[in-house]
Amino acid sequence: MVADSKNYLDASATSHPQLEQMAAQNTKKGAKISLQQVALVALQTNPTIDIARWQKRDAEAGVGITTAKFRPKVEYNIASGPEVTYDTKTEIGEDHTRSEIGLTLSQLLFDFGKTNAELDWSKALVSSADWRFKDKVENTLYEITDIYLTVLELDMLLQNSYANQAAHKETYRLVKLNADAGNATQADVQKAYTRLENSKTQSIELVSQRQRNESEFKRLTGLVPGNLTMPDWRKHDAQFQLGQSESYVRRNPKLRSILADMESLRKQQEALQRSYLPQITLEGSTSIKQNILGENPVRGDAKAQIVLRGSLYDGGDRSAKIDQINARLGEAEARYRQARRDLERDIRDAARILRTAKDRQNSIYQRINASEDVVRLYGEQFKAGNRTIFELLDAQQELFTAKAEQITNQFDILRAKYAGHQLSGTLGPTLLGDLDI
Repeated sequence: MVADSKNYLDASATSHPQLEQMAAQNTKKGAKISLQQVALVALQTNPTIDIARWQKRDAEAGVGITTAKFRPKVEYNIASGPEVTYDTKTEIGEDHTRSEIGLTLSQLLFDFGKTNAELDWSKALVSSADWRFKDKVENTLYEITDIYLTVLELDMLLQNSYANQAAHKETYRLVKLNADAGNATQADVQKAYTRLENSKTQSIELVSQRQRNESEFKRLTGLVPGNLTMPDWRKHDAQFQLGQSESYVRRNPKLRSILADMESLRKQQEALQRSYLPQITLEGSTSIKQNILGENPVRGDAKAQIVLRGSLYDGGDRSAKIDQINARLGEAEARYRQARRDLERDIRDAARILRTAKDRQNSIYQRINASEDVVRLYGEQFKAGNRTIFELLDAQQELFTAKAEQITNQFDILRAKYAGHQLSGTLGPTLLGDLDI
């Protein structure tokens, strides 16, 4: 997602008015569900997104851990227990109870930029986790969009299939009437019956596909796909031009997350390069002691000192870690090149699918109009005995096929447009940008 995306990215998994309304609607048979509503529910309940959200918060907590190194540390100790003393001159031993209370204060004064480098590393890790989270959101929302469109497409194909089945049923009825009147043979009746059964088989197969996709829909969203509404694709128009691929590269969350990974590795390398430098701290302590070596009076002491600590030799640990980071940087650079090639391929594929589907729109529309005229005309001519049953059935099948292609083509266009938003990291704002979460 782009940097100015809305606060839906920070939506928690707690209750939300629209989420509660969505859950209530999902329990009502026949209730309409929109893609926007489904995306909202998934954003707040999908485990994959939750995992990425907690990983992001983990990285944010790391900044606090590093920042704490700049602040003073105060520790205390309380101890009490038996003590045995022995005087070698008098050869007398005594038992006592020893008690101590102590307080220690330490404050980092200067470390030659070592902690600042660690803080920069922690912040870079947050940026990396943030882009990974956005990438996970985009990918998950596209999976949800795809399964939503698949179920909706199957619903529309089923409606078309049932209409085709009804047309074949009517044709079968007419053929039987003609056969009873002596104007058709039993072979004609059998042909019409066979086509009717074939149309029923097509509907059964579509129902089976719908049921299989229902399971995937529920896995991704936690909802049962009821009466899904058609998205308004005029709001989701995306232009695909290979000349604009650089803009996709700049906004794509996956590429940005890899770049953020590389930056965090560089910051880690800088922190390691400073790790050999000493640090200067202010340390102070005070303690109260009783019965030390058998002396009854309470004694106390206090001290303050500036301490310089550093490492003279670490056995090659730092240089080995730097070599390890260099290897990880090389891997990240290779992953970036691979991801960029994949992105450019996906842009070309989306552009090709969208271009091909739009080119087919007018042709399919004309086929449907022509097929409707042919079916109507052949039906009249069949009743008059001027057309065979084969010609009428073939015309009906052509109309059914053309309408099915129109539905599939329509959803190919939608998928390509949503894919464009996902590739540019804007699918989330596109689906949910109007919601106040």
